[in-house]
Amino acid sequence: MNNDMKATVGRSVHYYGEGNAPDEPFSGPYAATVVAVGPEPKEDEAQTVDLAVFFSGRQTHEKTAVPQSEEPTKHHWCWPPRA
Repeated sequence: MNNDMKATVGRSVHYYGEGNAPDEPFSGPYAATVVAVGPEPKEDEAQTVDLAVFFSGRQTHEKTAVPQSEEPTKHHWCWPPRA
């Protein structure tokens, strides 16, 4: 996993959820804020975090133990692209 950036409480990340159609592998990105950080991962394991995910329509959902991914992946979080 990318060790350049560290997940900390309050950081903004992207969350990818269920696809809206059978041929859609995932949906998102959705804005999310890290609300808790899981234990330090072992080598080759993903960092897990708890997220507050902001969906359209003012809906916020909490997701727990969400693993990190380098690429957009269903039920994972990743860093937003750099501007």
